[in-house]
Amino acid sequence: MIQRPRQKFVEPEWKHANQKLYACSEVERSRAEKLVDDVEVVISETRKLTANVQRDVNRKLEQRVNDMEHWETEINFHLDRVKVQIDSLEATAGRLNKAREAMKEPIHINDACIAAREQRKGIELVHDEAEKELLKEEEVLRGVVLLYNRTDEQLQEQLRLARKMRYQLEKDIQNRSEAVNIDRENIELKNHQFNIQLNNLSQFAARRPTSVDEWESLTNDRINQSNQIVKNCTDLQSLVSGILKQTSEDMASQKKLTDEALSRRIYDVRNAKDKLEEHLAKLRQQITETEINMEKLLKAIEEKKPAKLLAAKRLENRCQRASIELCNDAVQYKLMEESMMIEQSVEKLEQAYEKAKFCLKNLRQKEVDLEEEIALKVMTLAIDASEVECMRKSLLIREY
Repeated sequence: MIQRPRQKFVEPEWKHANQKLYACSEVERSRAEKLVDDVEVVISETRKLTANVQRDVNRKLEQRVNDMEHWETEINFHLDRVKVQIDSLEATAGRLNKAREAMKEPIHINDACIAAREQRKGIELVHDEAEKELLKEEEVLRGVVLLYNRTDEQLQEQLRLARKMRYQLEKDIQNRSEAVNIDRENIELKNHQFNIQLNNLSQFAARRPTSVDEWESLTNDRINQSNQIVKNCTDLQSLVSGILKQTSEDMASQKKLTDEALSRRIYDVRNAKDKLEEHLAKLRQQITETEINMEKLLKAIEEKKPAKLLAAKRLENRCQRASIELCNDAVQYKLMEESMMIEQSVEKLEQAYEKAKFCLKNLRQKEVDLEEEIALKVMTLAIDASEVECMRKSLLIREY
């Protein structure tokens, strides 16, 4: 097989090709030299830029840490105020509970006094001023219990809100403390640390960060809310103290009115009893005098019997006169007049006796009535003076 001869270049072509290659390599070398110089500039500039940016970031981090520590101190201040109010509210709630518990005894005594006075009998079972004041006192006492219950509900609700605010402030402080620790750690991080590792941030990708304005607004809102909670707690404590003072004064005032009404009633009943006893003594004296008078009347009637018998005997004897001697002479008329007069006298004495007897019966009935009425008064005094008044001495009104 015959091979074709290869194309051969002439010497000028060879020289031109070499010159072209020299020129191209020189261009590339020059370009590379320029790139090396540019890289040194870029490296220097980026190194300075990175250092400046990192210094600026560190300043921002330090400023942020200072701001966070300031706000953490501010929130701690408000947290302490809220805690103080919670303690004060709990103490106030304790006072209120003691006052509410102490109401059981006055209500029990009041009920016992009303029940005791229901044991009065007859006319003494009267709706008097003492009973009216006792019923008013019952109304006041039970009204105070209802007021204490409603106030306690307000206290418990305010305590719940204050404790919720305490939790939120503590959570804010915890979050800020963690954020401060994170930024402090960021400040401590250096470029050439070998333990820097990146974690998977995909779990935080869905979270929307807040802006500085939002952060400050939320922080200010929390502080304003805590201030409002503190104000509400302070106002409620003042309200509760005022309620405890006012209710104590109201109960003491009503107790005084009730005690005074009871004392007046005891005085009136005792006075009425004394007057009844005076009347009873006079009535008994009158009974004695009436009995003596009746004895005198009986004696007078008995004393008339011989005279009556004598007059009758004389008339009987004169009826035995014979014939014409049976004459209605002056003696006969006088004897008949005497007999009639004696009969009239006896009849008058007997009528007087019957009147005295009827009067004595009425007097003795009145004696029984007075004795019964006095017994009722004695029973009433035993209830009011010995029982009710004694119970009320143990009714103490305290201010809590």
